[in-house]
Amino acid sequence: MSASIHEAPVAPPPRHRWLKTVVSAFNANKTSWLGLVIFALVTLLAVLAPWLSPHDPIEQDVLSKLKPPFDTYYLGTDYYGRDILSRLLFGARISLVIGIASTVLALVIGSVIGILAGCHGGRFDIIVMQMMDMLLAFPSLILGLILVAMLGPSMTNIIIAIALTS
Repeated sequence: MSASIHEAPVAPPPRHRWLKTVVSAFNANKTSWLGLVIFALVTLLAVLAPWLSPHDPIEQDVLSKLKPPFDTYYLGTDYYGRDILSRLLFGARISLVIGIASTVLALVIGSVIGILAGCHGGRFDIIVMQMMDMLLAFPSLILGLILVAMLGPSMTNIIIAIALTS
């Protein structure tokens, strides 16, 4: 017997359901909107740092050291006479690179280890869980400092240390 001609048409699934889910999650906690705005602003300032910074962030002017904020230096100068605003703008770039790179690296490493432990199970899963228990027993800041001290102070090593403690 064939299907009835008078069946109700099936509605297509909504295309932007994920966007509604994200917006409702943000609406559940109003301060998350503030965090999103601050993150977007810092990211925008970091991306536009070469055009927004009034001075070279590493240029030293020893005659202008430790000056308070005034018309030439909006946030003042540091001990070496460098512009604090320019250094903040360019420092935001480094902070974002370290944060994003360490998060992606932690995601990849954690996913691979989790998938392997889930697929193999048994003894390998027990060993992985015991190692995670040992890692979580240490405060992550101290563990990160130990890793950076062992590997040496560089941006790559900082990213590795943050990723491994995450």
